[in-house]
Amino acid sequence: MALLEVRALEKWYGRRQVVNGVEFDVEQGEVVGLLGPNGAGKTTSFRMTIGLIDADGGSVVFDGRDVTKLPMYLRARAGMGYLAQDSSVFRQLTVEQNLMAILETRHDMTRKQRKDRLDDLVDRFGLGKIRKTKAHMVSGGERRRTEIARALITDPKLIMLDEPFAGIDPKTVGEIQEQIRDLVDTFNIGILLTDHQFRETLEVTDRCYVIREGRVFAYGDREQILNNADVRRYYIGERFDGGHLLDSQRPVMSLSKTQPSLPPTPPPPPPRRKPPRRPPSPTIPRPSGARSPTRAEATSRGGRTRSRSTSSRPTSTSTTSTRSERATRAAPVAIGFVRADRATYPIDVNLRIKTV
Repeated sequence: MALLEVRALEKWYGRRQVVNGVEFDVEQGEVVGLLGPNGAGKTTSFRMTIGLIDADGGSVVFDGRDVTKLPMYLRARAGMGYLAQDSSVFRQLTVEQNLMAILETRHDMTRKQRKDRLDDLVDRFGLGKIRKTKAHMVSGGERRRTEIARALITDPKLIMLDEPFAGIDPKTVGEIQEQIRDLVDTFNIGILLTDHQFRETLEVTDRCYVIREGRVFAYGDREQILNNADVRRYYIGERFDGGHLLDSQRPVMSLSKTQPSLPPTPPPPPPRRKPPRRPPSPTIPRPSGARSPTRAEATSRGGRTRSRSTSSRPTSTSTTSTRSERATRAAPVAIGFVRADRATYPIDVNLRIKTV
């Protein structure tokens, strides 16, 4: 007797029948795939088997017990494990805490047994480097391995994997395939999986069922599925050959003379040269013993120069001017007092220097 027997499953949505008499078996220690194009009814059949959707007809027998009417949690207690397509880890807990959360429900185990089981799962699935990392910070493949390890804590007899290869890189797909085969060889459990990755599913399964329009229209091992004419016609296509296109059916790129040729690649631009630096301006040597003018003297001299060039008053004919005249013609300054010609003068509101 098979570990799982599904007979004549039916499901209606309104007037549309999406599953019409689907049947398949899973033996203990066997990996079985459930395949089919989009909208064929494989996902609905898969979820009716685990108890996520109520079946309108048919039966599900697990380990000799009819579980068709049982809810999902009672099927899990009977030994049916389930790995959902979407992430089911506790995101704010570490990988180790995710495993311990399920181990705490094993009341038949002592604390030491739980700790030993935790270490065994961490080593078996290569989670040692991330056991203290929060689940939302690990990669998709590491999260998937954590979910598979957590599903083994309850010692299931059957594990149902819903698209285990979705959203992970090819390298991680190979690692998960090896872990699935290791589960079967080590724990002798049955595995039922469904996935859109046809080639990856064929590589890991012992048998496959292909569903189309709500019915199983093909089943068998890898060679039987690949050589089935109906599978090629309705599902994988005529050019599929074990995951690769046939050599005789590969598209050939024609390089005839009628096709326009690509323009030649322009040469790279020459390296940009830096402009030469200008020589520094010569510095006029200052005579020895010469004194630098003060700021007030420089401002006063500049003011006299601007005053002479811009003033409209007639120029005095006298070659010498008195101290008061020079102070009156001084430029405006921005301080309260200014020292010019060794004398101190206050500033009026018009910023003109007055004599004391």
